[in-house]
Amino acid sequence: MPQNVDTICQQFGQIFKETPKINNGVCSVEIERNLKVTIQDRPSRGELHAEVSFESLDQEGNALNLGETVILEEEIQAFTNSLSRNGIIISAIHNHWLYTEPTILYVHFQSVEPPLNFARKVAEAFKVFKTTNTNRQLEDYGALGALNAPSLTLPQMLTYALQDEYLAQARYNNIIATFGNIRTFVQIKEAEMRHISALLPLFERYQVPLPIDISQSLVTTPDNLKAAYAAGVQGEIENISMYDKFLTMNIPTDVRNVFTQLRNASVNHLAAFERGLARK
Repeated sequence: MPQNVDTICQQFGQIFKETPKINNGVCSVEIERNLKVTIQDRPSRGELHAEVSFESLDQEGNALNLGETVILEEEIQAFTNSLSRNGIIISAIHNHWLYTEPTILYVHFQSVEPPLNFARKVAEAFKVFKTTNTNRQLEDYGALGALNAPSLTLPQMLTYALQDEYLAQARYNNIIATFGNIRTFVQIKEAEMRHISALLPLFERYQVPLPIDISQSLVTTPDNLKAAYAAGVQGEIENISMYDKFLTMNIPTDVRNVFTQLRNASVNHLAAFERGLARK
């Protein structure tokens, strides 16, 4: 067994924020799901978890990666779409138990690739689960996720950046839908689309899986237009701080150029929102 399996296993567990274990050369992580389920009208906690693992790591760094998770019926499409989009095979979807409330099923999935790539893809797909707390999710999403992170890899920086641009676009779409086609918000929403387009080629170039866009579920509707401008100000401040943090790090030149361009555009957006807030 390659020497670095223990190290990779620890990193594998860190991606899921759980403690991994190794048994007979198989590194596995178990993740509990906080679901309230009855089977034949009796509360059950016994099988409400996900498990992901890797084994048979070769000299090129590829491994057999396997996973299984309990899932609510309404979560299946978004979860399996996220996995499939990132090249993970869905090998089975079926029930284990009868007479459950709500309906629960189990999804099995697999791939052969570097195990940390697999883990990042699966962790991203797990974000669609409805039991995730929104406040906790925001702390690990977009600019706040980047600013809270004690360390950052290039894939994490790209992911947080794209998430934050998704979040900004969702925020401004929501404001426009609520208060109408206010010029400042319409123009900046269009700019956010350009920001997303600037980031996407970097994901392909550096082979980073695209994060699923869950931003719409994370935005709230402001009470009034003044609160909408204030939300824009705060969002752009956090976005600028995120890019400032990224630009202190050793990153490739093409990534630095895009981050700098997006950071400078956010400075302009911030000024526009501050002018709008001052008028209210």
